[in-house]
Amino acid sequence: DDEVSTSGNNILNGGTELTVSVWINTADKTKTQIITSTFFGSKYVEMSLISGGLYCWIGDGTSTSNYNIVNSATLAINNSTWYNFTMVFDGSQATNDTRLKVYKNGALLTWTTVRTIPTTLATDLTLNTNIGARNGTNEFSGKIDEVAYWHSLENPLDIYNGGEPTTI
Repeated sequence: DDEVSTSGNNILNGGTELTVSVWINTADKTKTQIITSTFFGSKYVEMSLISGGLYCWIGDGTSTSNYNIVNSATLAINNSTWYNFTMVFDGSQATNDTRLKVYKNGALLTWTTVRTIPTTLATDLTLNTNIGARNGTNEFSGKIDEVAYWHSLENPLDIYNGGEPTTI
């Protein structure tokens, strides 16, 4: 498995809108594994698989517990199958349920929110952007394709219908 790490990407530097989309094909859905992550102390945006659930984390740098989680224990994915996941963050919304939404193949998932979803993204997220692991830990087991970040609110169904994973 490979990990991609970059820095200096201004797309994740503050703001109230973010869309993250990725295609995954896991070999072991029960394994703890990073899909995509920007992480700098308590400032982060991350998508991870943990024990068969998809965890979407947003930290704005003020969280004393160092994490905010949205998870789904009923993700219903199979190993060796492609899925598109899209996380849409809209800090202008009034509640956790409307501030962070997550979609599988363009369909909104039902979520349990743990902690408070912030109203703005952290600054300094340009330092560490990772795909497939975070600092060499919790490596993704399988394939990841078509990772995309927008500093805007994108339509998850349009993303799903407009993309297709590529096996190389």
